Amino acid sequence: MLSLSPPKSAGGAMSYFSSQLVEDAQTDPEDYYSNSHEQPGRWRGKAAAALGLAGEVDGKDFARTLLGYGQNFKKLVQNAGDSERRAGQDLTFSAPKTVSVAWALADDAELKSGIEEAQRRAVDKALERIEQDYLFTRRGHGGQDREHAAMVAAVFDHQTSREQDPQLHSHCFVMNVCRREDGTFGTIDNSFFYKIQKELGAYYRVELAKEMQNLGLAVERDGDSYRLKNIDPRLEKQFSKRRDQIESKLAEVGSHSARASETAALDTRKDKEHSSGEALEESWRAQAAELGIDKNNLQAFEPEPESDDNDNDKTPDRMPTHAEILRELTQHASTVSQHQLKAAVYVAAQGVLSADEADQYLDELLADDELIKLRDARNEPRFTSREMLEIEQRLADSARSRQNEQHQVSNEALQQAREAFPTLSEEQQHMLAHVTGDAGVVAVQGMAGTGKSFALAAAREAWEADGKTVIGCALAGKAAAGLRDCRRAPALIRRHCIHSSANWMKDRNNSKKIWLLSWTRPG
Repeated sequence: MLSLSPPKSAGGAMSYFSSQLVEDAQTDPEDYYSNSHEQPGRWRGKAAAALGLAGEVDGKDFARTLLGYGQNFKKLVQNAGDSERRAGQDLTFSAPKTVSVAWALADDAELKSGIEEAQRRAVDKALERIEQDYLFTRRGHGGQDREHAAMVAAVFDHQTSREQDPQLHSHCFVMNVCRREDGTFGTIDNSFFYKIQKELGAYYRVELAKEMQNLGLAVERDGDSYRLKNIDPRLEKQFSKRRDQIESKLAEVGSHSARASETAALDTRKDKEHSSGEALEESWRAQAAELGIDKNNLQAFEPEPESDDNDNDKTPDRMPTHAEILRELTQHASTVSQHQLKAAVYVAAQGVLSADEADQYLDELLADDELIKLRDARNEPRFTSREMLEIEQRLADSARSRQNEQHQVSNEALQQAREAFPTLSEEQQHMLAHVTGDAGVVAVQGMAGTGKSFALAAAREAWEADGKTVIGCALAGKAAAGLRDCRRAPALIRRHCIHSSANWMKDRNNSKKIWLLSWTRPG
């Protein structure tokens, strides 16, 4: 999983990561590791190397870079020295819980260190992807010129949660300092982070899953993620206390959105305790023993012998064909963004391909004639399938051919609806007249909360007064619920797949039926 924290100020970032900064180049690493599972940070990025930042993250170097200074306090950005300047973005890559459990309870020291190194390599792979494809800076009047830049990032590997459960995760602090193509320095354009969150999180998991398989650990599907196949689910629950806290808070506030999850995480956060590695491992084994899991049945963490048998349909065995992945992508949206396309490929590749192999599959998909390349109003790339394009063409042809049909409700029915809904605004009155007019197919587009459902309820009053049956359709369950719950909404709600929408539009014999299709445009 990849989570994003709000951008931190220089002072806030220094305070948050202070426990993992090496304050003295002579610090003995053995003294550090003996008191904590957490390790000193490490520098990453081509711009870090250009600034002479390499190896472990020294506290003085970290603070200086947060403030926008280079070596000898040379100013790298215009607001260098301001402790309240936006210092960078914190990205947290968290391994699936079963990976953390396997690391925590493994007796094999080689396997334990192998899992740690796998987490580091997968995170580094994701950071390379950011620097290669998504790190930009702006300059010129109003920042109108956008150019590729090199990154400065500090990575801090953590191995426990705030509840002292095993939880391998890496904080990657991408500095708001970057090196431009001409060798000068500037600030980053951080608008991309949230756009690529799902894509980048899946990319990281692809590489980590392949690393787990290289260690001999079998993986299986778990929603959009994966889990290690032989880890007892009771251990996942036992060592997910932090997740339980957040879920309880979300239930309390009645929301499960991404923003609500971030707020719940902050509201339930407490100061992190630090225990010795030996004490933590003893505690984890004791908790496992309480579940009846001890050294005698921890073989689940040992590499599995190779087998040709596959009796678990959750175990990924192949990539979907191009047609399969395009059909899945267009089940609920007619077009998808480039980030959505990549995320879908990377999710499908978990446990099947490495990150590099997934990129090769993606290149082949992008070259497939069945993938149609489009541009949106902002000139951003979007994609659809040839099949979807043909479906939409049939829908458009059908709609055009039905413009001269006679379906207008009577004046008496229309007046009855207006009297039943006396608070309709002028705009809603126009919508009522539009949808109850002559055409066989009409469309209404509007922002959420502008009163479309209320106006449709009035239209239903008119249609039913005119002897017609109204059927509500929605592409998603949430939209269907919205139609069902709105005042005097259609009583008959159906969830429709976009691929079958053309069928009811061909039905010219049911002149007494009115079909309402609620369609939310994807972001």
